[in-house]
Amino acid sequence: MTQDTAVVRVGVLGERNMRWYLGGQLLSLTGTMLQTAVLSLLILEIVGKVGAPFWVGLVWALDLAPGFLFAPFAGILLDRFDKRKVLIVTGIFGVLQAFIFVFLTYTHQITVIEICVLALCMGMVNAVDGPGRNVIIKDAVENQYNVRQASKMFSSLYNLAQILGPGLAGFMILYLGFPITFIINGLSFVALIVALLNMHLPSKVISTEPNQKIKIWALISRGYMYIFSEPGIRLSIILTGLICTFGFLYLPMLSVIARDMFHGNAITFSYFAAASGLGSFFGAFVILKFNDIIPHRTLVICGITLLGASLLTLSFMTYFFAGIVCIFLAGFGFMTSFSSVRSSIIHLARQDLVGIVMGITFTFFYGGMMLGAFSSGFFANLYGCPAVLMTGGIIMLAIGLTVPYLSGIKYID
Repeated sequence: MTQDTAVVRVGVLGERNMRWYLGGQLLSLTGTMLQTAVLSLLILEIVGKVGAPFWVGLVWALDLAPGFLFAPFAGILLDRFDKRKVLIVTGIFGVLQAFIFVFLTYTHQITVIEICVLALCMGMVNAVDGPGRNVIIKDAVENQYNVRQASKMFSSLYNLAQILGPGLAGFMILYLGFPITFIINGLSFVALIVALLNMHLPSKVISTEPNQKIKIWALISRGYMYIFSEPGIRLSIILTGLICTFGFLYLPMLSVIARDMFHGNAITFSYFAAASGLGSFFGAFVILKFNDIIPHRTLVICGITLLGASLLTLSFMTYFFAGIVCIFLAGFGFMTSFSSVRSSIIHLARQDLVGIVMGITFTFFYGGMMLGAFSSGFFANLYGCPAVLMTGGIIMLAIGLTVPYLSGIKYID
């Protein structure tokens, strides 16, 4: 079994398309994670202590809101048009927004309102870009047996980027300044565009039947009906929303947690963000390493429970190294649960409906994260970060204890 797993991994990395795609994604995701971290620190510098949690949470929510609203439409777009061309267009918009940030920070004209507007604009791009980065995997992989493994490798790169990007953010701001960090993000999008252009993908065949009409709502309705008819996909999508709402809320507040709970600075935030990313990376590694040994449902249940326990414990912590451990475990729990349900969705979905299914999945993904980000900022501003972490931890523990008794869990494997 271990030997078969190794062969699958070699098969994925041995494919030319996947080498280009995964390499481009590593650079692009690192730049994106870097900018996300920098924006939180930039808000703290602009706003100061009073009201900072609210504005940090609001910016995260605005970045996620378009994905919540438009992800199903993005799924239809990705099902009907050339996915590579769509991702190239979103990459160009990513370059543009990054260099707008460069101009505003270099000329010292940046305000929190401008950050909110740009976050909302980039969120519109991410509404298409997020699902697109996932569903193009089925086109890029030559051996369809490798799809699930390729999806997990993509998740691993995502988590590696969570280590590199935020981990460098504090140091880069301290030694290079804000504009350079945004330049790096812009160039990372260029790297992804180059990778996409060098991939050999099958041509997208668009039907040219006469009098054909795209019935958008009918397609979305069909997607939801398909999801509700499949217990494994249905439960996976519901869990996606719950994990992103109550398990994710610690991540937008990391800069505030570092400052208010641990009395740190930008460097402290970088250590915390890197710890979360490192935990996520090891979570993805465990999924890859023990893919054929540990059932996915076990990873989901254990990951949710560990995430809840970590957040609850973190709410009582004030010692730096104890905080690092709790955040590492939170990242590990988040990734083992979230990556398992997401890869199950991609694996279980029908080829002709994978776009709309992932679009609906990202509705729950973005919606959960949007709600978690805004509520964490709002309530942290009123009651403090410990109260928010405690609430999220208790809810995640309750979910972890309930999931084993749900009928759909047996399909997540």
